Amino acid sequence: MYAIVILGMVYGLRRSEMCGLRWKDIDFENGYIHVCNTVVKGKSGHIEEESTKTEKSNRYLPLIGFTIPYFRDLLQQQISSGSKCDKVCQLSDGSPVLPDYITHKYKEFLAAHNLPDIRVHDMRHTAASLLAAHDATPQQAQEFLGHENISTTLDIYTHCLDESKRKTADIMDKIYLS
Repeated sequence: MYAIVILGMVYGLRRSEMCGLRWKDIDFENGYIHVCNTVVKGKSGHIEEESTKTEKSNRYLPLIGFTIPYFRDLLQQQISSGSKCDKVCQLSDGSPVLPDYITHKYKEFLAAHNLPDIRVHDMRHTAASLLAAHDATPQQAQEFLGHENISTTLDIYTHCLDESKRKTADIMDKIYLS
């Protein structure tokens, strides 16, 4: 579950991108993750590997410092267990994780810890909101999240900016009331 949370909340990956991420897509030496592969349920209902959702979804993300030891340890655990699966997200028996499994386990995790029932995709929105709250430009967030259109990013940013405007208004209120 930890890999899913890191990939969703820290890197802003979609479920399909989490499932498609392979160890060869993480370059520890040069410090990046290449998001280029997805696992989806096809029109026929069969699980299929595909390239990313859009051209801009195919992206290189810098490895974020605190996640590197975790990913190195996870890789070593999988090698030690004899896994032949090339996926970062895999079950203990070495089989790949599928998008619906992520949703199921995520909901179980939330329920077990009395957390609000939010969608897996909301982790991606959290990543976007954190970028907005910490002064990343919409264009930087768009590239990081792999949004095809800036309007998608701006829709998320608008919510964050509305909260920021409320805080600013509260500051002005305090200034003029004192």
